[in-house]
Formats: sequence, structure tokens, C-alpha cells
Amino acid sequence: MTPAEWIAVGQLAVSGVTVLLVWQGLRQMRRSGDQREKREDARHRESMEALRALIHGMETVIARTAPKGDSQ
Repeated sequence: MTPAEWIAVGQLAVSGVTVLLVWQGLRQMRRSGDQREKREDARHRESMEALRALIHGMETVIARTAPKGDSQ
């Protein structure tokens, strides 16, 4: 092979490695995004459950402290 052919082969090899590294990086970014989405969904569910419990507690306090026989 001539030196020009060796250079071309080297360039192709470097290009191939670059494509593989970019592809692997994109896969990792997608995986990280999916994991982050699952964590955020779980955190949202926990917050909503805490909010429902708080509202239920407030309703209970209101019901217990409301004047009896109030016709308004």
C-alpha cells in the first residue's frame, strides 16, 4: 500500500472510532434522561401523596372545629 492509502485507512479508522464514541455518548445521555425521568416521577408521586394527606388533615381539623348547627 502506498503512504496515501495508509493515511486514508487511518482517517477511516479515526472517523469510525469517533462515530462509535458519539453514538455511545448519545445512548448514555438517553439512559440518564430516562433514569432522571423515573426519579422525578417518583418524587412527584410522593409530593402529591403528601399534599393529599395534608389536605385530608386540614379537612379533618375544619370538620372538628366547625361550629355545630351553623345554618349558613
